[in-house]
Amino acid sequence: MAAAHVFFVAIVCSSAVYISNATRCGHGGPEVQSPFHLINKQPCHDALGSGYAMKCAEGNSTTVISFPSYGYLMVKSIDYETKRIDLIDPKSCIHEVFLGLDLANTPFQHFYLLKNYTYLNCSSSPSSPVDQVLQSYDEIPCMSGADHKVYTVDVSIEVPSNCRAIKTVAIPFGYSPYISDNTFGLALTWDSPPCDGCNKEIADHHRHHQVLGWSIVLLCVCLATAGLAAVKMYASYVKKQGDNNAKENEKLLN
Repeated sequence: MAAAHVFFVAIVCSSAVYISNATRCGHGGPEVQSPFHLINKQPCHDALGSGYAMKCAEGNSTTVISFPSYGYLMVKSIDYETKRIDLIDPKSCIHEVFLGLDLANTPFQHFYLLKNYTYLNCSSSPSSPVDQVLQSYDEIPCMSGADHKVYTVDVSIEVPSNCRAIKTVAIPFGYSPYISDNTFGLALTWDSPPCDGCNKEIADHHRHHQVLGWSIVLLCVCLATAGLAAVKMYASYVKKQGDNNAKENEKLLN
């Protein structure tokens, strides 16, 4: 009886946990709320536009967002008060993201101030020395190879003869081996979408699930309390029956 009760309470409480985590990808993922939404899990997908759409990947454990100019980036964290979203490149090459990411047709902008850097692709060989101009810069390992090296340099430097300029872009920082891609990553901010009715729908959706989740948690507490009381009463009944049986046996022996 007690085991069946505990099993039932466990099932109900698991449902409450599932509901309260319905807006996350996995237990440790960032909470996804307005203006963002999880595809196929939250309402109002079309009204807010694809720029705010996220989805769960890698067995529903990772939150990702897609950029037309680059592809998918992992969502590390979202701060709704400061309107900051931190992203990580799955390939751990944030400077390749900086080079290819175009935010012009998205609701995002860089969170930090930007500075112009020029990407250089320089031919290299084990026997060729590094140009004196580049000695104060570090190559970007994830973009370099056996026969070439890629650098981010100040726009004012003269391009060496063995290098070609790939592109000049405004980015938060140039490459440094002391800055980890997965620690600093890519910080963006966003514009609020002009969709008050949709935001209200999403807010109502969240409120409904929160109320339902807490109601089930309260039900769990009530069921657990009632179950413990029932187990205690049953134990008292069994003890009383045992005492009565012992007294009857004692009378028969006498």
